[in-house]
Amino acid sequence: MNLLTAMEQSSFTPLSLTTLERCSDESVYAPGYIQPHGVLLTLQEPHLKILQVSENVEQFFGIPAAALLGQSLHRLFSRTQVKLIADFLLQDNMERCNPFELKGRVKDPHPQPLSRGKRARVRGQTFRSTLHRTTEALILELEPQPPTDKTHSIQFNFRLQAAILTLRSAIDLSDLAQTLAREVKAIAGFDRVMVYRFEADDHGVVIAEEKESHLESYLGLHYPATDIPVPARNLFLRNWVRQIPNINYTPVRLISINNASNEPALDLSDSVLRGVSPYHVEYLQNMGVAGSLTISLIDDKRLWGLIACHHYSPKLVSYETRKTCEFLGQFASIELVHQQERELSHYRAQVKAIQDNLHQAFLHDPNFIQQVLTRNATQLLDIVHAEGVAIVLDQPIVLIGQTPSLKDVQALLTWLPQLNQPDIYQTDCLARSYPPAREFKNTASGILMIQDLRMNAIYSIWLNREG
Repeated sequence: MNLLTAMEQSSFTPLSLTTLERCSDESVYAPGYIQPHGVLLTLQEPHLKILQVSENVEQFFGIPAAALLGQSLHRLFSRTQVKLIADFLLQDNMERCNPFELKGRVKDPHPQPLSRGKRARVRGQTFRSTLHRTTEALILELEPQPPTDKTHSIQFNFRLQAAILTLRSAIDLSDLAQTLAREVKAIAGFDRVMVYRFEADDHGVVIAEEKESHLESYLGLHYPATDIPVPARNLFLRNWVRQIPNINYTPVRLISINNASNEPALDLSDSVLRGVSPYHVEYLQNMGVAGSLTISLIDDKRLWGLIACHHYSPKLVSYETRKTCEFLGQFASIELVHQQERELSHYRAQVKAIQDNLHQAFLHDPNFIQQVLTRNATQLLDIVHAEGVAIVLDQPIVLIGQTPSLKDVQALLTWLPQLNQPDIYQTDCLARSYPPAREFKNTASGILMIQDLRMNAIYSIWLNREG
Protein backbone atom coordinates (compact mmCIF):
# COMPACT_ATOMS: atom_id res chain seq x y z
CA MET A 1 0.00 0.00 0.00
CA ASN A 2 1.19 3.50 -0.81
CA LEU A 3 1.62 5.92 2.09
CA LEU A 4 -0.12 8.76 0.27
CA THR A 5 -3.15 6.56 -0.36
CA ALA A 6 -3.19 5.30 3.20
CA MET A 7 -3.29 8.83 4.57
CA GLU A 8 -5.92 9.93 2.03
CA GLN A 9 -3.91 12.92 0.90
CA SER A 10 -6.41 14.05 -1.68
CA SER A 11 -4.67 17.42 -2.13
CA PHE A 12 -1.73 15.70 -3.83
CA THR A 13 -2.49 15.50 -7.55
CA PRO A 14 -0.22 13.90 -10.17
CA LEU A 15 0.87 17.43 -11.09
CA SER A 16 1.82 18.34 -7.53
CA LEU A 17 3.75 15.08 -7.14
CA THR A 18 5.69 15.90 -10.31
CA THR A 19 6.43 19.33 -8.86
CA LEU A 20 7.66 17.67 -5.65
CA GLU A 21 9.91 15.37 -7.67
CA ARG A 22 11.42 18.39 -9.47
CA CYS A 23 11.94 20.29 -6.23
CA SER A 24 14.84 22.61 -7.00
CA ASP A 25 18.20 22.54 -5.30
CA GLU A 26 17.78 26.21 -4.38
CA SER A 27 14.52 25.70 -2.49
CA VAL A 28 16.25 23.04 -0.37
CA TYR A 29 19.84 24.29 -0.05
CA ALA A 30 19.35 28.06 -0.18
CA PRO A 31 15.75 28.97 0.67
CA GLY A 32 16.67 32.52 1.73
CA TYR A 33 15.10 32.19 5.19
CA ILE A 34 15.48 30.27 8.43
CA GLN A 35 13.26 28.84 11.14
CA PRO A 36 12.49 31.24 13.99
CA HIS A 37 13.84 29.31 16.99
CA GLY A 38 17.32 30.81 16.58
CA VAL A 39 19.38 33.57 15.00
CA LEU A 40 21.74 33.35 12.03
CA LEU A 41 24.50 35.79 11.10
CA THR A 42 27.04 35.78 8.30
CA LEU A 43 30.36 37.38 9.17
CA GLN A 44 33.26 38.75 7.20
CA GLU A 45 36.67 37.50 8.27
CA PRO A 46 38.96 38.43 9.93
CA HIS A 47 37.24 41.36 11.64
CA LEU A 48 33.88 39.55 12.07
CA LYS A 49 31.82 42.30 10.49
CA ILE A 50 28.13 41.41 10.21
CA LEU A 51 27.19 41.07 6.54
CA GLN A 52 23.84 39.36 6.94
CA VAL A 53 21.50 38.68 9.83
CA SER A 54 18.14 37.02 10.35
CA GLU A 55 15.28 39.45 10.81
CA ASN A 56 14.34 38.00 14.21
CA VAL A 57 17.58 39.17 15.87
CA GLU A 58 15.66 42.00 17.56
CA GLN A 59 13.51 39.44 19.37
CA PHE A 60 16.60 38.04 21.11
CA PHE A 61 18.92 41.05 21.41
CA GLY A 62 16.65 44.08 21.28
CA ILE A 63 18.49 45.55 18.28
CA PRO A 64 16.86 45.86 14.82
CA ALA A 65 18.49 43.76 12.12
CA ALA A 66 19.22 46.77 9.92
CA ALA A 67 21.12 48.45 12.77
CA LEU A 68 23.56 45.52 12.97
CA LEU A 69 24.52 45.33 9.29
CA GLY A 70 28.09 46.44 8.74
CA GLN A 71 28.75 46.44 12.48
CA SER A 72 31.26 44.39 14.41
CA LEU A 73 30.14 41.31 16.34
CA HIS A 74 31.11 43.30 19.45
CA ARG A 75 27.65 44.90 19.24
CA LEU A 76 26.21 41.60 20.47
CA PHE A 77 28.96 39.96 22.52
CA SER A 78 31.79 40.96 24.79
CA ARG A 79 35.36 41.32 23.55
CA THR A 80 36.31 38.14 25.40
CA GLN A 81 33.65 36.14 23.60
CA VAL A 82 34.48 37.63 20.21
CA LYS A 83 38.14 36.75 20.77
CA LEU A 84 37.04 33.18 21.52
CA ILE A 85 35.41 33.02 18.10
CA ALA A 86 38.49 34.54 16.45
CA ASP A 87 40.64 31.85 18.07
CA PHE A 88 38.30 29.13 16.76
CA LEU A 89 38.81 30.41 13.24
CA LEU A 90 42.53 29.66 13.51
CA GLN A 91 41.91 25.97 14.21
CA ASP A 92 42.70 23.38 11.53
CA ASN A 93 39.31 21.79 12.05
CA MET A 94 36.82 24.40 13.18
CA GLU A 95 34.07 21.79 13.54
CA ARG A 96 35.80 20.45 16.65
CA CYS A 97 34.98 23.72 18.39
CA ASN A 98 31.24 23.27 17.88
CA PRO A 99 29.11 23.79 19.80
CA PHE A 100 30.17 26.52 22.20
CA GLU A 101 28.37 28.93 24.51
CA LEU A 102 27.94 32.63 23.92
CA LYS A 103 26.15 35.02 26.23
CA GLY A 104 24.63 38.15 24.76
CA ARG A 105 24.23 41.21 26.97
CA VAL A 106 22.14 43.97 25.45
CA LYS A 107 20.54 47.06 26.94
CA ASP A 108 16.81 46.82 27.47
CA PRO A 109 15.27 48.40 24.34
CA HIS A 110 12.45 49.94 26.43
CA PRO A 111 14.10 51.06 29.69
CA GLN A 112 12.24 52.66 32.54
CA PRO A 113 13.43 56.05 33.86
CA LEU A 114 16.38 55.53 36.19
CA SER A 115 17.08 57.28 39.45
CA ARG A 116 20.46 58.91 40.03
CA GLY A 117 23.35 56.46 40.47
CA LYS A 118 21.63 53.46 38.86
CA ARG A 119 22.84 51.80 35.65
CA ALA A 120 20.67 50.81 32.70
CA ARG A 121 19.31 47.29 32.97
CA VAL A 122 20.79 44.62 30.77
CA ARG A 123 19.33 41.26 30.00
CA GLY A 124 21.36 38.21 29.17
CA GLN A 125 20.68 35.12 27.07
CA THR A 126 22.98 32.15 26.72
CA PHE A 127 23.14 30.62 23.25
CA ARG A 128 24.27 27.25 22.00
CA SER A 129 26.42 28.40 19.08
CA THR A 130 27.92 26.80 15.99
CA LEU A 131 30.25 28.05 13.26
CA HIS A 132 30.81 26.84 9.73
CA ARG A 133 32.16 28.26 6.50
CA THR A 134 30.59 28.39 3.06
CA THR A 135 32.12 29.65 -0.16
CA GLU A 136 30.44 33.00 0.51
CA ALA A 137 30.97 33.68 4.20
CA LEU A 138 31.34 32.51 7.77
CA ILE A 139 28.02 31.50 9.32
CA LEU A 140 27.29 31.82 13.05
CA GLU A 141 24.10 30.22 14.37
CA LEU A 142 22.67 30.91 17.81
CA GLU A 143 20.07 28.78 19.59
CA PRO A 144 18.78 29.91 22.99
CA GLN A 145 19.98 27.49 25.63
CA PRO A 146 17.75 26.53 28.56
CA PRO A 147 19.27 26.18 32.05
CA THR A 148 21.41 23.04 32.34
CA ASP A 149 20.02 20.24 34.48
CA LYS A 150 23.01 18.10 35.52
CA THR A 151 20.81 15.38 37.00
CA HIS A 152 18.89 15.14 33.73
CA SER A 153 22.18 14.91 31.78
CA ILE A 154 23.40 12.00 33.93
CA GLN A 155 20.11 10.17 33.43
CA PHE A 156 20.42 10.79 29.70
CA ASN A 157 23.86 9.18 29.64
CA PHE A 158 22.55 6.09 31.41
CA ARG A 159 19.64 5.92 28.98
CA LEU A 160 22.02 6.12 26.01
CA GLN A 161 24.24 3.35 27.38
CA ALA A 162 21.21 1.14 27.97
CA ALA A 163 19.94 1.85 24.44
CA ILE A 164 23.25 0.81 22.88
CA LEU A 165 23.31 -2.46 24.83
CA THR A 166 19.74 -3.18 23.77
CA LEU A 167 20.53 -2.50 20.12
CA ARG A 168 23.53 -4.82 20.24
CA SER A 169 21.39 -7.65 21.59
CA ALA A 170 18.85 -7.52 18.72
CA ILE A 171 18.32 -10.93 17.13
CA ASP A 172 17.61 -9.79 13.57
CA LEU A 173 17.08 -6.74 11.37
CA SER A 174 13.40 -6.41 12.23
CA ASP A 175 14.11 -6.59 15.97
CA LEU A 176 16.93 -4.06 15.62
CA ALA A 177 14.77 -1.56 13.74
CA GLN A 178 11.91 -1.91 16.23
CA THR A 179 14.31 -1.49 19.16
CA LEU A 180 15.75 1.62 17.51
CA ALA A 181 12.29 3.16 17.10
CA ARG A 182 11.44 2.39 20.74
CA GLU A 183 14.68 3.84 22.13
CA VAL A 184 14.51 7.03 20.07
CA LYS A 185 10.91 7.58 21.14
CA ALA A 186 11.88 7.12 24.80
CA ILE A 187 14.76 9.61 24.49
CA ALA A 188 13.17 12.27 22.26
CA GLY A 189 9.53 11.91 23.39
CA PHE A 190 7.79 12.15 20.00
CA ASP A 191 4.26 10.86 19.40
CA ARG A 192 5.43 8.61 16.59
CA VAL A 193 8.86 7.29 15.57
CA MET A 194 9.30 5.30 12.36
CA VAL A 195 12.26 3.59 10.74
CA TYR A 196 12.19 3.86 6.96
CA ARG A 197 14.30 1.70 4.67
CA PHE A 198 15.00 2.76 1.10
CA GLU A 199 14.59 -0.01 -1.46
CA ALA A 200 16.65 -0.57 -4.61
CA ASP A 201 14.36 1.66 -6.70
CA ASP A 202 14.52 4.43 -4.03
CA HIS A 203 10.95 3.99 -2.80
CA GLY A 204 10.67 3.57 0.95
CA VAL A 205 8.96 1.22 3.37
CA VAL A 206 8.22 1.64 7.08
CA ILE A 207 9.95 -1.35 8.69
CA ALA A 208 9.48 -0.35 12.35
CA GLU A 209 7.25 1.96 14.34
CA GLU A 210 6.72 3.05 17.93
CA LYS A 211 3.71 5.29 18.54
CA GLU A 212 1.07 6.48 20.95
CA SER A 213 -1.76 3.95 21.18
CA HIS A 214 -4.46 6.20 19.72
CA LEU A 215 -2.58 6.81 16.46
CA GLU A 216 -3.14 4.88 13.25
CA SER A 217 -0.23 2.60 12.35
CA TYR A 218 1.95 3.22 9.30
CA LEU A 219 3.97 0.04 9.77
CA GLY A 220 4.53 -1.79 6.50
CA LEU A 221 3.37 1.08 4.32
CA HIS A 222 5.29 1.97 1.17
CA TYR A 223 5.80 5.47 -0.21
CA PRO A 224 7.15 6.66 -3.58
CA ALA A 225 10.68 7.89 -4.17
CA THR A 226 9.22 11.32 -5.06
CA ASP A 227 8.30 11.85 -1.40
CA ILE A 228 11.95 12.69 -0.71
CA PRO A 229 13.44 14.46 -3.76
CA VAL A 230 17.10 13.99 -4.67
CA PRO A 231 18.25 17.38 -3.24
CA ALA A 232 16.68 16.48 0.11
CA ARG A 233 18.29 13.02 0.08
CA ASN A 234 21.67 14.61 -0.55
CA LEU A 235 21.19 16.79 2.53
CA PHE A 236 20.26 13.77 4.65
CA LEU A 237 23.58 12.25 3.56
CA ARG A 238 25.37 15.45 4.51
CA ASN A 239 23.63 16.12 7.84
CA TRP A 240 22.76 13.37 10.31
CA VAL A 241 19.95 15.26 12.06
CA ARG A 242 17.26 17.66 10.85
CA GLN A 243 14.82 19.41 13.21
CA ILE A 244 11.58 21.26 12.44
CA PRO A 245 10.14 22.35 15.82
CA ASN A 246 7.02 23.93 14.32
CA ILE A 247 5.79 22.94 10.87
CA ASN A 248 3.48 25.95 10.82
CA TYR A 249 6.27 28.42 11.54
CA THR A 250 6.61 31.85 9.98
CA PRO A 251 9.83 31.94 7.91
CA VAL A 252 12.43 34.50 9.04
CA ARG A 253 14.09 36.41 6.21
CA LEU A 254 17.82 37.01 6.03
CA ILE A 255 18.65 40.73 5.74
CA SER A 256 21.77 41.52 3.74
CA ILE A 257 24.08 44.51 3.90
CA ASN A 258 23.73 44.88 0.13
CA ASN A 259 20.00 44.07 0.06
CA ALA A 260 20.25 43.43 -3.68
CA SER A 261 17.35 41.50 -5.21
CA ASN A 262 19.67 39.74 -7.67
CA GLU A 263 22.11 38.63 -4.98
CA PRO A 264 22.37 34.81 -4.85
CA ALA A 265 20.73 33.22 -1.82
CA LEU A 266 23.04 32.04 0.96
CA ASP A 267 23.90 28.33 0.89
CA LEU A 268 22.37 26.93 4.10
CA SER A 269 23.15 23.27 3.42
CA ASP A 270 24.93 22.85 6.77
CA SER A 271 22.69 25.19 8.74
CA VAL A 272 20.70 23.73 11.65
CA LEU A 273 18.21 26.61 11.32
CA ARG A 274 17.74 26.22 7.56
CA GLY A 275 14.25 27.01 6.34
CA VAL A 276 11.98 24.21 5.14
CA SER A 277 10.95 23.64 1.54
CA PRO A 278 7.27 24.62 1.10
CA TYR A 279 6.64 21.24 -0.53
CA HIS A 280 7.83 19.43 2.59
CA VAL A 281 5.82 21.76 4.82
CA GLU A 282 2.65 21.00 2.85
CA TYR A 283 3.40 17.27 2.94
CA LEU A 284 3.76 17.19 6.72
CA GLN A 285 0.72 19.45 7.21
CA ASN A 286 -1.37 17.00 5.21
CA MET A 287 -0.22 14.28 7.61
CA GLY A 288 -1.27 16.42 10.59
CA VAL A 289 2.32 16.66 11.83
CA ALA A 290 3.25 19.82 13.77
CA GLY A 291 6.86 19.05 14.74
CA SER A 292 9.47 16.64 13.41
CA LEU A 293 12.98 15.31 13.85
CA THR A 294 14.73 13.22 11.20
CA ILE A 295 17.85 11.12 11.78
CA SER A 296 19.79 9.63 8.88
CA LEU A 297 20.79 5.99 8.62
CA ILE A 298 23.82 5.74 6.33
CA ASP A 299 25.53 2.70 4.81
CA ASP A 300 29.01 3.90 3.90
CA LYS A 301 28.15 6.76 1.50
CA ARG A 302 24.61 5.60 0.69
CA LEU A 303 21.43 6.71 2.41
CA TRP A 304 20.12 3.42 3.81
CA GLY A 305 17.08 4.90 5.52
CA LEU A 306 15.73 7.42 8.00
CA ILE A 307 14.40 7.56 11.54
CA ALA A 308 11.39 9.88 11.23
CA CYS A 309 10.00 11.37 14.43
CA HIS A 310 6.58 13.04 14.25
CA HIS A 311 4.76 15.07 16.87
CA TYR A 312 1.22 16.37 16.57
CA SER A 313 1.95 19.61 18.38
CA PRO A 314 5.05 21.84 18.07
CA LYS A 315 8.12 20.31 19.73
CA LEU A 316 11.54 21.90 20.19
CA VAL A 317 14.28 19.34 20.84
CA SER A 318 17.35 20.44 22.79
CA TYR A 319 20.82 20.26 21.32
CA GLU A 320 21.83 17.52 23.78
CA THR A 321 18.86 15.35 22.81
CA ARG A 322 19.54 15.85 19.12
CA LYS A 323 23.18 14.83 19.57
CA THR A 324 22.08 11.76 21.53
CA CYS A 325 19.72 10.76 18.72
CA GLU A 326 22.45 11.46 16.18
CA PHE A 327 24.83 9.15 18.01
CA LEU A 328 22.16 6.44 18.14
CA GLY A 329 21.61 6.89 14.40
CA GLN A 330 25.32 6.53 13.69
CA PHE A 331 25.62 3.45 15.89
CA ALA A 332 22.44 1.93 14.45
CA SER A 333 23.69 2.55 10.91
CA ILE A 334 26.61 0.22 11.57
CA GLU A 335 24.45 -2.37 13.32
CA LEU A 336 21.72 -2.30 10.65
CA VAL A 337 24.22 -2.87 7.86
CA HIS A 338 25.90 -5.72 9.74
CA GLN A 339 22.56 -7.31 10.56
CA GLN A 340 21.43 -6.98 6.96
CA GLU A 341 24.65 -8.59 5.73
CA ARG A 342 24.23 -11.48 8.16
CA GLU A 343 20.65 -12.08 7.03
CA LEU A 344 21.65 -11.85 3.37
CA SER A 345 24.44 -14.36 3.92
CA HIS A 346 22.01 -16.71 5.69
CA TYR A 347 19.49 -16.28 2.87
CA ARG A 348 22.07 -17.08 0.22
CA ALA A 349 23.08 -20.20 2.11
CA GLN A 350 19.45 -21.36 2.22
CA VAL A 351 19.01 -20.82 -1.50
CA LYS A 352 22.26 -22.64 -2.22
CA ALA A 353 21.09 -25.55 -0.07
CA ILE A 354 17.88 -25.80 -2.08
CA GLN A 355 19.87 -25.88 -5.32
CA ASP A 356 22.15 -28.61 -3.98
CA ASN A 357 19.21 -30.67 -2.69
CA LEU A 358 17.42 -30.39 -6.02
CA HIS A 359 20.50 -31.42 -7.89
CA GLN A 360 21.29 -34.40 -5.67
CA ALA A 361 17.71 -35.58 -5.53
CA PHE A 362 17.37 -35.43 -9.31
CA LEU A 363 20.47 -37.56 -9.78
CA HIS A 364 19.00 -40.27 -7.52
CA ASP A 365 15.36 -40.04 -8.50
CA PRO A 366 14.00 -38.10 -11.50
CA ASN A 367 10.52 -38.25 -9.91
CA PHE A 368 11.73 -36.30 -6.85
CA ILE A 369 10.09 -33.05 -7.84
CA GLN A 370 6.58 -34.39 -8.15
CA GLN A 371 6.76 -36.63 -5.11
CA VAL A 372 8.83 -34.70 -2.57
CA LEU A 373 8.61 -31.00 -3.34
CA THR A 374 4.85 -31.05 -3.55
CA ARG A 375 4.64 -32.59 -0.07
CA ASN A 376 6.97 -29.87 1.29
CA ALA A 377 5.42 -26.94 -0.51
CA THR A 378 4.95 -24.73 2.58
CA GLN A 379 8.55 -25.10 3.68
CA LEU A 380 9.79 -24.39 0.17
CA LEU A 381 7.78 -21.15 -0.05
CA ASP A 382 8.64 -20.02 3.47
CA ILE A 383 12.37 -20.15 2.78
CA VAL A 384 12.19 -17.19 0.40
CA HIS A 385 8.88 -15.70 1.60
CA ALA A 386 7.27 -16.42 -1.75
CA GLU A 387 3.63 -17.08 -2.57
CA GLY A 388 4.29 -19.42 -5.46
CA VAL A 389 7.10 -21.38 -7.10
CA ALA A 390 7.64 -23.09 -10.40
CA ILE A 391 10.14 -25.96 -10.48
CA VAL A 392 11.28 -26.72 -13.99
CA LEU A 393 13.05 -29.92 -15.01
CA ASP A 394 13.33 -29.99 -18.78
CA GLN A 395 9.69 -30.58 -19.78
CA PRO A 396 8.05 -31.44 -16.42
CA ILE A 397 6.95 -28.22 -14.66
CA VAL A 398 5.63 -28.33 -11.11
CA LEU A 399 3.57 -25.34 -9.93
CA ILE A 400 3.24 -24.84 -6.17
CA GLY A 401 1.22 -22.16 -4.38
CA GLN A 402 -0.16 -19.14 -6.26
CA THR A 403 1.30 -19.09 -9.76
CA PRO A 404 0.35 -18.03 -13.30
CA SER A 405 -1.08 -20.66 -15.60
CA LEU A 406 1.12 -23.39 -17.02
CA LYS A 407 0.92 -21.69 -20.42
CA ASP A 408 2.15 -18.36 -18.95
CA VAL A 409 5.01 -20.07 -17.12
CA GLN A 410 6.09 -21.83 -20.30
CA ALA A 411 6.13 -18.50 -22.15
CA LEU A 412 8.17 -16.96 -19.33
CA LEU A 413 10.69 -19.80 -19.58
CA THR A 414 11.08 -19.11 -23.29
CA TRP A 415 11.91 -15.45 -22.50
CA LEU A 416 14.23 -15.91 -19.48
CA PRO A 417 17.28 -17.31 -21.38
CA GLN A 418 17.32 -14.13 -23.50
CA LEU A 419 18.46 -12.18 -20.41
CA ASN A 420 21.87 -13.89 -20.46
CA GLN A 421 21.79 -14.14 -16.68
CA PRO A 422 24.20 -16.93 -15.67
CA ASP A 423 22.40 -18.27 -12.60
CA ILE A 424 20.19 -15.71 -10.79
CA TYR A 425 17.64 -13.16 -12.00
CA GLN A 426 15.52 -11.05 -9.64
CA THR A 427 13.01 -8.25 -10.15
CA ASP A 428 10.13 -6.80 -8.13
CA CYS A 429 8.41 -5.59 -11.32
CA LEU A 430 8.50 -8.30 -13.96
CA ALA A 431 6.15 -6.39 -16.29
CA ARG A 432 8.76 -3.64 -16.69
CA SER A 433 11.08 -6.08 -18.52
CA TYR A 434 8.51 -8.61 -19.68
CA PRO A 435 5.25 -6.82 -20.71
CA PRO A 436 3.11 -10.02 -20.95
CA ALA A 437 3.49 -10.27 -17.15
CA ARG A 438 0.88 -7.50 -16.79
CA GLU A 439 -1.75 -10.15 -17.50
CA PHE A 440 -0.82 -12.20 -14.44
CA LYS A 441 0.48 -9.52 -12.03
CA ASN A 442 -2.01 -10.65 -9.36
CA THR A 443 -0.12 -13.93 -9.03
CA ALA A 444 3.41 -13.02 -10.18
CA SER A 445 4.66 -9.46 -10.18
CA GLY A 446 8.08 -10.10 -8.61
CA ILE A 447 10.22 -13.15 -9.36
CA LEU A 448 13.47 -14.76 -8.28
CA MET A 449 14.87 -17.21 -10.84
CA ILE A 450 17.72 -19.54 -9.94
CA GLN A 451 19.27 -21.82 -12.54
CA ASP A 452 21.38 -24.83 -11.60
CA LEU A 453 24.45 -24.47 -13.82
CA ARG A 454 25.41 -28.10 -13.29
CA MET A 455 22.11 -29.25 -14.79
CA ASN A 456 21.27 -26.53 -17.29
CA ALA A 457 17.63 -27.58 -17.63
CA ILE A 458 16.77 -27.07 -13.94
CA TYR A 459 15.12 -23.80 -12.88
CA SER A 460 13.48 -22.75 -9.65
CA ILE A 461 11.33 -19.63 -10.03
CA TRP A 462 9.86 -18.05 -6.91
CA LEU A 463 6.91 -15.75 -7.45
CA ASN A 464 5.25 -12.91 -5.50
CA ARG A 465 2.06 -11.14 -6.50
CA GLU A 466 1.69 -7.37 -6.79
CA GLY A 467 1.10 -5.52 -3.52
